[in-house]
Amino acid sequence: MNKKIFVSHAVKDKPLADALVDLLQTGLNISSEDVFCSSLEGLGIPPGQNFVDYIKSQIQQPESVIILLTKNYYESHFCLCELGATWAMSHSILPLIVPPLKFSDINGVLTGVQINKIQEQSGLDDFVTQLKKIVPQVI
Repeated sequence: MNKKIFVSHAVKDKPLADALVDLLQTGLNISSEDVFCSSLEGLGIPPGQNFVDYIKSQIQQPESVIILLTKNYYESHFCLCELGATWAMSHSILPLIVPPLKFSDINGVLTGVQINKIQEQSGLDDFVTQLKKIVPQVI
């Protein structure tokens, strides 16, 4: 079963992905059943499944892809594949830039895309507003 939200992140950023998913679940009332995050137990790849095949199946039809843009993200070939798949399938994206990455570091398929800063309240407020448009059950 495909999830409503796909969290695209580098495995090295697992603590950040965990905090984001906690915000989605406890702060925005999004069920764990609606979130796919490969690094988190219970929200990722079930035992016995092929990692690559399962990720490929989950990136097919989410309502939105949240992208945690970090230096680790850009250094991960797998993350760049997720980004390319998201772009090619024209999924709704909610990118969050994480310092020390700067807007000037963003390029490729994200050139010109409006991106929120994870460390700014206004950026997170806008992120929540956009998420509410995509996933109606968000409080």
